[in-house]
This record gives sequence, structure tokens and C-alpha cells, in this order.
Amino acid sequence: MHSLEEFLSFTFTEHMISARHRDTFAWVQMNKGIRNVFVASSPDYNPVQVTAFREDDGQRIVSLQMADDGSALLFIRGEGKNELNEYPNPLSLNQAPVQTLWYLNLSDNHSAPKALTETGLACFRPGSAYLYYTHNKRQLMRINPESEATEPEQVLETRGTIAELSWSEQGDCLAMVINRYRHGFIGLHYPDEEAIQWLSPSFDRDINPVWSPDGQQLAFLRCHGTKPDIVDFWLSDAPDRFELMVANINSMKTRSYWQCPEGYGLSLQEGSRPLLWINDTQLVFSHEASGWDHVYRLDLDRRQVAALTCGKYLVHSYAADRNSGWLYFTHNDNTPHGYCLSRLNLNSGHTESLHSMLPDNSIVFNPTPVASGSALGFILSGPRQPLIASVVKMDESSLQRFGQPVYESGCTRFTDVEGLSITSRDGLEIPCQLFMPQGAGPFPGLVTMHGGPWCQTLTGFSN
Repeated sequence: MHSLEEFLSFTFTEHMISARHRDTFAWVQMNKGIRNVFVASSPDYNPVQVTAFREDDGQRIVSLQMADDGSALLFIRGEGKNELNEYPNPLSLNQAPVQTLWYLNLSDNHSAPKALTETGLACFRPGSAYLYYTHNKRQLMRINPESEATEPEQVLETRGTIAELSWSEQGDCLAMVINRYRHGFIGLHYPDEEAIQWLSPSFDRDINPVWSPDGQQLAFLRCHGTKPDIVDFWLSDAPDRFELMVANINSMKTRSYWQCPEGYGLSLQEGSRPLLWINDTQLVFSHEASGWDHVYRLDLDRRQVAALTCGKYLVHSYAADRNSGWLYFTHNDNTPHGYCLSRLNLNSGHTESLHSMLPDNSIVFNPTPVASGSALGFILSGPRQPLIASVVKMDESSLQRFGQPVYESGCTRFTDVEGLSITSRDGLEIPCQLFMPQGAGPFPGLVTMHGGPWCQTLTGFSN
């Protein structure tokens, strides 16, 4: 017999990240409903809890980011406002919580996290002591978190709302997504200039700006037409088509390199499939024009797009290691009820499975390589394993799981979930899962079907 407390107390890990120039991981871990941040650094990767929130107050930790050198963390605690301009208040506190930016200096062992200001969007500026954030969604602010005397400074104010912030790796230019009702632009902010520079503005919606390593080019997605309202979005069969755009920052000229075929658009499948640069002339992105979410590489010099993965399966998440030239990805090839871990050599195209390093029936999310390429972090789960942060040292092929509290031993009594496939009368194959109680029976069984294009049910704990 399982207690309700057991079911409400499982550990879940979210948002695993790594520093750009240091072998350090950070992640959010929830124990008994209480969310805190942990870090682990090379060579031993011993996990250290760096925040001390002690109450299950329903406040999420999002936008976890680490300074390039691994010396500091920032995160935002709390949910955003709803359509009535109200913050969530699950405990019905007299003073409702607000969405707050927090900062932590990791280089000082005695440093405690600082609550800085109310905001829902923030980022580090590379090579600078300042954090940049938005105020009222229209003002860009900056603050030095290490200076007690420094007040926040307004950097700029714009029409519309600032939805995304992306600094070049050199820290000399900030790309912003600025939405104006149903369309959006990419605006460039140079700290020494007095005006925003607009990058090929149109009546479409530009999103996901990503800088090349040398800071000379900016890639982004251009979604066609105006943004549909929520009713149009759910009831329309029309896809949200997009183009892959790349801008030369010196000339301010923008070119379209790839466009979704008719009938296809942004994928609704949950996961992490970012637009990212491999080097200064190549980048990878994802689309489902084949009918499945797969990874593609754009070569700017040749103006060619080639598939890196293909087949009747979907890629759930991926991340690239620039130093070693590997693309790590999770997928459901030959495992339609879970996600396996593989890597692809971006130079040779050779793909190899890494799943033999993991326990049987493992499900993997969020692959995260460290700066040197010597270790890979990810979130691991299974039929009896709640989601926990894990790391594999690539030269040793050794798995290190960051703990499972004693009170979760009730998971070992869970029954196995059987993956099935049901064929409908019109011939459609429907993957599903069968849950059966232990014992001789007869017992009723529970069948769950995949939850649609944006939510696949699995034979284990899922994110």
C-alpha cells in the first residue's frame, strides 16, 4: 500500500544547464514540493545545494543561467502574471508573492542568494559585472549585483514588450525580441549607441535570436503572418510556418536560408530542440517537414541544408559540444514508449548509442555537455526512477546519479508498465501503455494513449 505522502514527495529535476567555459553543472531539484538549486563541478561532480528554500509554496524556479566562467548563477523564482495581471498565490498569503530575480556568487563559499528585483526576464552580460533585465516588459534595466551601493539603471525603453534577450559571446551587442501586438522585431542594442538598430523589420514575427561564436552573425526564426489568438491557434489546421534567417551584423543584411514547406510549421512536440551554432559557418535546427521532428544542419558557405537524423522516430532534445564535435540527442527510435541517448559526430556523421551506459529501461531528457566535452549531464528516469540529475564521464563511461532520497523507496513497488500498440478500425496505429496491478486477479487494467503532438506518455516518470 502506498501513502499519499509518498506520491506527493517524489524528487523531480528540472532545467539542467552547464557553464560555457567551465566544467560545472547546475539544475533545479524539487524534494517534497520544495524547489532548490544544486551545482556540481569537475572533477568529482559532487552535488552541492546552493539555495535554502524550505517551504512548498508553489513557486517555480525558471530561467536558470550560469555565468560563462561558472562564477555566478541567476534564476527567476515565481510564475508570471495571468491575463488579469495577478501573480499566482497558492497559499493565499496576505502579501502575494511576486516574480523575482535572484543572484548567487558561486566563487564565494559564504555568499547567500540575493533577491534583486521584480522581473520575468533577465540575463548575464558576458565580460561584465552587470545583469540585464526587463521592468514592466518595456524597459531594459541593468544592475551590478556585487555592489551594495549601485541602484538599477534604465538602459532603454521601447514600444511593445521585450520577450527575449541574447548577448553576443563577446558581450558587445544585445539582441532583443520586441513584440508589438501580433508581430515582432529583432532589435540590437549596442551599449555605446543611443538608439536601437532594427534587423530587417517586417510584419511577421521574429523569434529565437542566436549569435555565432565570433559575434558577426545572428540567426533567428521568422514566423509568417501575425500571431494567432488562442482560439485561432487551437481550432485552425494552418501550421505556424517559419523561415531560418541569418543576418550579417556588419552589413545589417539579412538572408533567408530555409523555409518550411507548405503544410508544416513550428513543432508542438514538447522537448528542447534549439537553434544553435556549431561554428561560425554552420548551425543546427529542427523541423518536422518529414512528418517527424529531426535535426538538420545549415552550411552557410554552401547554402545547403542536410538532415543529421532521419527515420520514423522523433528527436526530443539535443545539445552540441563544440570542442569535441559531438551532437548529443535523445530520441524514441525503436523505443516508442521512452527516450534513448545517442550522439552523432558532426564531422563524420557517425552515430553511436550511449544507452548501454545506463540502467535498463532508462528514459533520458535534457543532454548537457560540459565545456571541455569530458562529461555529459542529463536528467534520468525510468519505471521506478523519478527524474534525477545524472552525469557520465565520457572517458570512463561511468554513470553518477545525484541521489535518491530514502522516502522514495516506495517506487520500487511500482508495477512495470507495458508498452503496447493498438490498431484502430481505419488502420491507424496508436501507441499506448498498459498498467496492471500485481497479483493473480482478475483486476481491471488501465490503458493510456499518447497525449497528442505536444505530450507523449511514457512507460516511466516523465517531465
